[in-house]
This record gives sequence, C-alpha cells and structure tokens, in this order.
Amino acid sequence: MKDKARANLTAARVLLEAGLVDPSMSRLYYALFQAGVHAMTIQGRKPGDFVREAKDWTHASICGNANLFLNRPGDSWLFRRARGLRVQADYTDSSVSRREVEHLFPAVEAFLNEVCT
Repeated sequence: MKDKARANLTAARVLLEAGLVDPSMSRLYYALFQAGVHAMTIQGRKPGDFVREAKDWTHASICGNANLFLNRPGDSWLFRRARGLRVQADYTDSSVSRREVEHLFPAVEAFLNEVCT
C-alpha cells in the first residue's frame, strides 16, 4: 500500500502543476488514506478491530483513528480536512482552492515520509 500512497502523491503533484486542482486533491487524499492503511497494517491492526467482521478498510475507520498512527492529535485534523476536501472535489459543484491543496501538501508528504519508510 505504501507504493500506491507514493504514486498517488506524485500524481497529486503532477495534477496540481497542470492546474487540475480537484483531481489533485482527490489523489492527495488517497495518498494519505493509503499511508494510513499501511500504518495500520504494520501495527498489526485489521479492519475487524474497528468494525465487527469488516474485511476492508473504510474511510471512517482510517480517518477516525488517525491519532493511532503516530500518536499525534494533529493527524486527526489532517485526515478529516483532507477527506472533507476530497469529498468537495469529487462530489460537489464547488471546486477546492489551489491554496487549500498547496497548504495540505507538505503535511501529507511529511506523514507519508514518516509511515512509509
């Protein structure tokens, strides 16, 4: 999953440079989500630990438990914010601002570098 996280981070950067802000935000969120799945996996956690009989990770399980990855309260905010912007980018008529994506990029990249080593 860490390779997919890195690939999505690269895709987010390329899309942002091309001026495709909403698709960039979508890929940036998925990079973060996949890094979260990787963190849970290396900690020995499974989807069923959070949702009875679950076999696959959900966005709610990953985003709602972001504080478990590196034991930092700020990560919960990062995951909630990125998920909210991804929903806006993918499912609403209003676009995400380039500034918001650029603001999140360093935090997402730092998180990936920490958990996907």
